[in-house]
Amino acid sequence: MSTDVGALTEFADGAIRTIGVIGREIGIVRWHGVVYAVNNLCAHQSGPVCSGILSGRLTGHALHDARHRLRLFPVRVENGRVLVDIGPASDDPAVRS
Repeated sequence: MSTDVGALTEFADGAIRTIGVIGREIGIVRWHGVVYAVNNLCAHQSGPVCSGILSGRLTGHALHDARHRLRLFPVRVENGRVLVDIGPASDDPAVRS
């Protein structure tokens, strides 16, 4: 099920905007023109990940253990709108577009 979370122009490049979608906190990140939807829950310590700092050096893996990853949701842009699929979360970076 896709949810319209806003116009692409509402998401500044290089910034995280946290929104509530179907009972979940999701961070929408626009990074070098690509939009990502990140579950705002750390797989390592259950804290909010979207209050952290964006860095081009990190891959979404925990520094101490690569088995812990950020959870991503499929996201796409259609007609200038950001649509997020809030079905099962995926840790596969290929689900973004």
